[in-house]
Amino acid sequence: MISSELIQEIAELLESAEREARDVVKITDAHPEIDIRDAYLIQRHIQYLKESSGHRTVGFKAGLTSRAKMLQMGVATP
Repeated sequence: MISSELIQEIAELLESAEREARDVVKITDAHPEIDIRDAYLIQRHIQYLKESSGHRTVGFKAGLTSRAKMLQMGVATP
């Protein structure tokens, strides 16, 4: 598990990259120690950042529902 400071740093990086429409290095390449729990904590912090700036969460998107993307990422189920 990574530190809460790194979770916040990564969340802020990803949220600002989305807002500014800019690329970032794949997070698991930059931080290979990240595990699934860390990923969910990062996601939760991104949601917090967005809601703090006035966005409203109305639902959640299921990931990898595109067959082409599933094949690209090597997964069999969404």
